[in-house]
Amino acid sequence: MPSQTFTWLHLTDLHYGLQGQNCLWPNLREPFFDDLALLHDLSGPWDAVLFTGDLVQRGKSEEFNQLQAEFLDRLWQKLDELGSGAAQLLAVPGNHDLFRPDKSKPAAHMLMLPGGFDAIAETFWDSEKPDNEYRIVINEAFAPYREWWQNTPKRPSTIKHGLLPGDFASSLIVNGLNMGIVGLNTAFLQLQGGNYQGELVWDVRQLHEVCGDVGNWQKQHNFCLLLTHHSADWLTNSAKEHGRKEILPAGRFALHLFGHNHETNIESIRKIGNSDATWLCQINSIFGMEYIGESKTQKRDHGYAVGKIEVKEDQAYLQFWPRYATDEPDGWRFIADGRKVRLQQNQATSPEHLHYRKSKKSESRASTPTITAHQTASHSTLPPRQPFFGRTEELGKIAAYLQADFRGWGVVLDGPGGIGKTALAVEAAYRAPAEQYPHKLFVTAKNRRLTADGESRLHSHDFEDYHVLLTAIGLALGCDDIQRLPQAQHATVVRHELAKRRLLLVLDNLETLAKDERRCVYDLLDKLPTTCRAIVTSRRRDETAAHSLRLDKLDFPASQQLLVDLGQRLPPVANLTTAEQQRLYAETGGNPLLLTWTAGQLGRAQGRCRTVDAAVTRLQQAHEHNNDPLEFVFGDLLDTFTEDETAVLAALAYFPEPAPLDWLLPLAGISRTAAETALDDLRNRALLLEDEANDRWLLPALAGQFLRCHRPQAIAATGERLAAEAYALAVRHGYEENAPFVELEAAWPTVQAALPLMLAGDNERLQTVCEALVDFLNFNGRWDVWLSLSLDAEAKAVAAGDSHNAGWRVYYAGCVYHLQNDADALLACAERCTQHWQQARVGSREQATSIQLRGLGYQLRKDYPAALQAYQEVLALHRAINPDSVDVAIALSDLAAVKNLSGNWEAAEAYYCEALWLAQKTSDREGVALYTGNLAELALNRADWPAAERLAREALPLAQAVGRLELVAWNHFNLAKALLKQQRATEALPHAQEAVTIFSKLPGSPGLAKAQATLAECQAAI
Repeated sequence: MPSQTFTWLHLTDLHYGLQGQNCLWPNLREPFFDDLALLHDLSGPWDAVLFTGDLVQRGKSEEFNQLQAEFLDRLWQKLDELGSGAAQLLAVPGNHDLFRPDKSKPAAHMLMLPGGFDAIAETFWDSEKPDNEYRIVINEAFAPYREWWQNTPKRPSTIKHGLLPGDFASSLIVNGLNMGIVGLNTAFLQLQGGNYQGELVWDVRQLHEVCGDVGNWQKQHNFCLLLTHHSADWLTNSAKEHGRKEILPAGRFALHLFGHNHETNIESIRKIGNSDATWLCQINSIFGMEYIGESKTQKRDHGYAVGKIEVKEDQAYLQFWPRYATDEPDGWRFIADGRKVRLQQNQATSPEHLHYRKSKKSESRASTPTITAHQTASHSTLPPRQPFFGRTEELGKIAAYLQADFRGWGVVLDGPGGIGKTALAVEAAYRAPAEQYPHKLFVTAKNRRLTADGESRLHSHDFEDYHVLLTAIGLALGCDDIQRLPQAQHATVVRHELAKRRLLLVLDNLETLAKDERRCVYDLLDKLPTTCRAIVTSRRRDETAAHSLRLDKLDFPASQQLLVDLGQRLPPVANLTTAEQQRLYAETGGNPLLLTWTAGQLGRAQGRCRTVDAAVTRLQQAHEHNNDPLEFVFGDLLDTFTEDETAVLAALAYFPEPAPLDWLLPLAGISRTAAETALDDLRNRALLLEDEANDRWLLPALAGQFLRCHRPQAIAATGERLAAEAYALAVRHGYEENAPFVELEAAWPTVQAALPLMLAGDNERLQTVCEALVDFLNFNGRWDVWLSLSLDAEAKAVAAGDSHNAGWRVYYAGCVYHLQNDADALLACAERCTQHWQQARVGSREQATSIQLRGLGYQLRKDYPAALQAYQEVLALHRAINPDSVDVAIALSDLAAVKNLSGNWEAAEAYYCEALWLAQKTSDREGVALYTGNLAELALNRADWPAAERLAREALPLAQAVGRLELVAWNHFNLAKALLKQQRATEALPHAQEAVTIFSKLPGSPGLAKAQATLAECQAAI
């Protein structure tokens, strides 16, 4: 039969945070980890790490955080490498693990007085008053330790906590052995510096609290171990005797492990008349001051130990591997410590016989159940800590607001549903130093939650009205009588109990209370004792004496981390590409709850989506099913909207960018005062985002989607007003004669917001608007909008049987492709244009226009003979209609362009000059600017740099006056080239820079690459 073993790594007295440790500990850390590997080969694998106190130096939260990150996490990384990563951590606090209390307080003063504890011992241990003033002092002193202990990841799940911070019992079943391990706090009276030897106490009530019936608990385990920080030598005489009889009687504990004395000592004690021995194991400090004592002459040893219990054929044996550190001869290393014990060749003590008790089940089984962190400690009712990502700036602000020197009682976190207010509040509460806030109380009104499978009700919420909230706070503070008191006294009782504590209060989901009840809560918080602070979460912003912090979307890196964490549970989410993560982020607006829900659709057990596209579609169509996350986020607000608020929301639903009030008023149909009031109230409910600097408002896209589904009539009525307003703006301020379109530019967001409505509406109105916007979209560089609108309007015209307008729309789409040098797409448009106008039986002008479009395609393909033939045909058709027209000038310019590209500069100049003459004759300002610039380009080709400079300088202000960005950019480019060729790079540089800036705004323009090359030449020449 194979042997059964339980093996542990015993550490004590690390004193993390000790002054000077940052530079000294690394010298010992690597030898320590190296020695672990050696010792693991001799004694491993290890099942537990037992830490007997003084983990840190001053008992501060910051030290415990660093202990976890810099020591324990690294230790378990090493254990993982060695094959003992499943080892569990069990620890008790030492005297350095407490934050020393203010001795000016009466209760703390009494505990520190010599003999003071004897006078109040019965009150201290009174089970009927566990929150008496003396126990509060102790709980607060150990609050940072307790908070760390709640959240350290390697602690066993089966832990029963006791009367004092650090008391516990745990049952570990390892390799067929049932191990019972008890930890007792013996450091709770060592509240200040000095020699406490012979002054400390423990009490059997500590043991009974964690074990229940101790005799029964003992029988359930093969072996029982006791962990304390101090040995019995540090106890009073009466406490020693009490312990000998009540806590450590013969046979109860096989081992008693402790530290504090910073030396190794392993011995057994036997009681007369009982063959069972209790082994006492004291080990060296793993790290601390090199010298101790008043004179600093006594050298402190550093070390640790491994212990093993092995059962073979019902016989049990105990061995130890003690280690100590030496810096001789030339640096730190760990070696076997045989100074006080005799070691074998394998560096272990000789196997010692240990009494083996076969465990028995009991009807009144007292072994510890699995419990959650907020059940384990009366000082904190925070929910279990969860992975948290991003919000670094917000966490910094909250930390500042919670400082004693900040005015006000704390902070209100407001924002839309699902944005992460509760998660941020809980994380901030955990980060608040426990020495500053030993008590952290979480009270929530949240009564529902959303998962990937849908919404579910929560029945564990703490309050639904103000008086229930007061009762919940009172009970959490140990005031059991509050339920029997008149409601009028509840607030006074709560304030009285809060005044006894340094407490951080987290009130979650306050928006569920009615307005007058929220006011009562804020009145209570306004009178919060100065030792207390509060964090409130709410979707509504109310007037308070606290700071307010509105939450917006998560940034993308934090959302990526959230998805990676979700992927640990849902493999399809783990396989998302960065592009897919970005898609989910964009579609959910960076809302953590909606992001989690949408990504969760990829990992559902039933009905899961197999692609991101499918998950996004499910989000967009969720209103058609019972599982609608937008209903969860926005549904409770729907019935609260007034008519004015609905009107304002319906107007905002059409604007993808923040909109000023003046854009909304014509659409909402209400007065300015009514609109301002509605906007303020909607903002206070965290439904809108406000750009205070520019006095603009934005309705998030998903909120707009929800509104369209649930208020379609209001959306439709507003849409009609929007379409009518946009039509009037386009017709009044569009068309070429209104260039440079100052009024239309200012009103463009309104017009753009209406375009989808017009595309879905009347064809005739749409075609009129398209024609009105041609030059505006061309001149201002909105080529993408021009292209998509033209193509969509072509399809609309075809559906309406309007071949004439279908031809014009596809012609202008072809013009955009010409600007972007896309020959194939341009020629396809030319073909469709010809077909539409053949069906419409148009006149010769449209015929010439379709041929011109085909010529432009040939020109881009560098088929200059075909282009020349097409342009000559166009010129003849236009001259037959009107020889002195703008159309003739355009045809002449097209012919000149082909001649220029073919190298026939004389013919090109003749055509350009004739086109310029016609433009001047017909008062065509755009044509004059265009043809003058063309002549400048021709001069560059001829290497006539002064002429090119002169013409470009002449054309530039003409193009600027017209407002056509493309012409402005080309003239800056031509001028830069001309100056550069004349060795005037410094003069050329700003023109090259301006050309790059403008071309960057023109989507798909081939001029950008040329301008960038010229800019590089200028910079190289200077």
